[in-house]
Amino acid sequence: MTRAFYVSYYDSNIGMNNIVYSKVEDPGRYDRIYQSDLRGWVGQLGYGNDTAWFSNVYKAEESQYLKAVGFYATAPGTSYEIYAVRQTGKESEITEVHEFDRKIFLTDGAFENAGYYTVSFDKKIKKELKLKKGERFAVIVKITTPDTVHPAAIEYDAGDGRTFVDLSDGEGYISADGKVWERVEKKQNCNLCLKAYTAAQ
Repeated sequence: MTRAFYVSYYDSNIGMNNIVYSKVEDPGRYDRIYQSDLRGWVGQLGYGNDTAWFSNVYKAEESQYLKAVGFYATAPGTSYEIYAVRQTGKESEITEVHEFDRKIFLTDGAFENAGYYTVSFDKKIKKELKLKKGERFAVIVKITTPDTVHPAAIEYDAGDGRTFVDLSDGEGYISADGKVWERVEKKQNCNLCLKAYTAAQ
């Protein structure tokens, strides 16, 4: 079927920001999504070079498997490493006692294009990813995006009046080296764009 639409000759923005959906997953693949960035990618954060570590901590609402994480590649050629921390301690243990040194490697890879990606995990590591109800867990991404200085996508109040950003619904951390972490809601007034997906099987 052919569809037609009209664009004003005075439109100065068409074609400026294009989005392509190359794959749409079955909505029933995951049972729960854990997230704090309801608006999504608004800006970027980093330490003046192309690599940063970022993490969100969530509380499992039921006993399920951690199946995937979702995050943005903010430019082409982005590579990543993904980790998890089971039974994550409180904020002071993360920022002062190197709690994230207990991280479990899950997978790595690279993206040719910028955009939002969902990365699932190998079934071989399934046993390590069975979360208990009420358990605090962290998902961690080390991201490297060539030719950028702020590789991590964040949600923050840009002052444009378009939406309200809730900083009370997340617990996010960022690091330059994966060792020393700071809480982004307190230090940077933002939420990290990093989701976790779980399912019963």
